[in-house]
Amino acid sequence: MNKCHLDLRDGVARLQVDKKAIQLDVSFTLRDGSSPPPGLFPPDYTTETLAANAPVEGQLILRQGAGPTPLRGVGAVLHSWTAIAEEAQIERRLDFFTLTPGVGIQLSEVQTPDGGVHRWLRTTGPITHPLTLAAPHWERRGHIADAPQSYPIEAELLLDTGEVRGTIALAQILHQQDPLEAIPEPLRTLLGWTLTMEPHQAWVKVPYDLTVEGTGNSKPQHLSGAGIAAIAYTRKP
Repeated sequence: MNKCHLDLRDGVARLQVDKKAIQLDVSFTLRDGSSPPPGLFPPDYTTETLAANAPVEGQLILRQGAGPTPLRGVGAVLHSWTAIAEEAQIERRLDFFTLTPGVGIQLSEVQTPDGGVHRWLRTTGPITHPLTLAAPHWERRGHIADAPQSYPIEAELLLDTGEVRGTIALAQILHQQDPLEAIPEPLRTLLGWTLTMEPHQAWVKVPYDLTVEGTGNSKPQHLSGAGIAAIAYTRKP
């Protein structure tokens, strides 16, 4: 049986995953957590960021490997839940986080089956004027060639909110999967007759080049580096 355990005590979280092929054990600091402003996302849908741009350390063990592989870097942890079936409320979610040590930028977008779009952007870290923007504007451009046509992923996000401008380039798919494929046949086919979900998930390498505008006597800040985006579909658009 696959096991996953998240311990959030004492300000340092520990995530343990035990599957047939792998064991994962990582710890990260609960810092720069936040939640969107009330009413920003659809009703009966709640999301919170437990950690953003947080130091991560741990190890990965492959059952067929020679030994533990040490892991070290930065990461982010999100948690969301719904009062009704997720696919009835959410069609797609995109979350972007910077991976540049000390510089935190989070961008989130939720699309609903009726065509609604809900957006949130915030900054943390050594930024002169930290921002939290509800419903910021950005433009989608192009599509990643490696993404399935039935689950498109844009190639760029062009931001021009008045406070933040620049480009987030969704450059390379690192991993993508259809979660229901893990269910063995014939159970998967039987479930397909009753489920309305057709989920697809992708993690994308994202270079970013952004400028946070100054206020008063402060100068604009130019921020660039590496980030990651997680895109999750609950159903085909």
